[in-house]
Amino acid sequence: IRKQDDAAWMAMLKGVVAQIIPAAQGMYADQFSPSSLLAMETWLRVWDDIITYFPDAMTLIHVDAHPKQMFFPTDALPRFALFDWQQPAKNLGANDVARLLVTGLSIEDRRAHEQELVAGYFAELCRRGVTGLTAERLWMQIKLANVFNFYINVIASLQTDTQILAAMAEAEGADWRVAMLGKVSAATDDWRVGDLLEAYAAEARAARAG
Repeated sequence: IRKQDDAAWMAMLKGVVAQIIPAAQGMYADQFSPSSLLAMETWLRVWDDIITYFPDAMTLIHVDAHPKQMFFPTDALPRFALFDWQQPAKNLGANDVARLLVTGLSIEDRRAHEQELVAGYFAELCRRGVTGLTAERLWMQIKLANVFNFYINVIASLQTDTQILAAMAEAEGADWRVAMLGKVSAATDDWRVGDLLEAYAAEARAARAG
C-alpha cells in the first residue's frame, strides 16, 4: 500500500507531475483551459508545502475508482464491490469521491448533481459515525483531489493506444479526449482548484509556524 508519507514515492510522483504538465500544455492544449493548466503549475509550486501536511483523517482508498470498476448489487449478488485494486493507498476518502464525480459523470451531470451527491455522501458518513469533518471541509478535500484526476488521466492518455481509447469512448457516444481530459479541466475551473491549492498551502505553512 502506498502511503502519503512515503518520501521516496512522493518525490517520484513530483517528478512525474513536472513532466506531464508540459506534455498536457503541448499535446492537449485544446482540452485543458489555460487556467486549469495554471492550477496544475500551482500544484507543483506548492508541492513541498502541502505534501507532508496531514491535518485530516486518512483511510484506505482505491485511487482509480470509476463505474467500470464497480459491481452493483443484484439479486444473485446482493452487495456492492470494487475491483482492480492495483494501487491502493492511504489517503483521504475524498480522493475516490473526486474520481467518481469527475470521471464517472458527464460535465453537465456533475454540475447539476454534485451538490446533492456530496451532501448525501456526507450525511451517510455522519450516520456511520464519522466525526470531526464538516461538509465544507469535505468539499475542500474533494476539490483538491482533482489534481490526482489530472495526474492519472494525463498519464493514461500518454501511455495508452489512443485508438483503444477512441473505440471505448465511441461505444458510449463520447469523445475520449473530453472524457479523459476535458472533464478534468472543467472541474478544475468550476472548483477553482488553483485558488484552493494556494489557500491549503497557506494553511500548511501557518500550522508549521505555530
